[in-house]
Amino acid sequence: MNDVAAAEGDLIARKEGAAGIIRLNRPKAINAVTLEMFHDIDKALDVFEADPDVAVIVLEGAGERGLCA
Repeated sequence: MNDVAAAEGDLIARKEGAAGIIRLNRPKAINAVTLEMFHDIDKALDVFEADPDVAVIVLEGAGERGLCA
């Protein structure tokens, strides 16, 4: 599966084994979610839902300060 956003974008979605990984990638803003990120999350969830190999979805935040402001 291709990333939903570019590798350096605000949201990175990828598949690792049976996991769909959604990473909020704005550590300097404590991973605050933008409207565009919500749209990308929705798209990623649709892709993961259609993939029979995805058994779990993990939402994570980049950096050490927090998941989402």
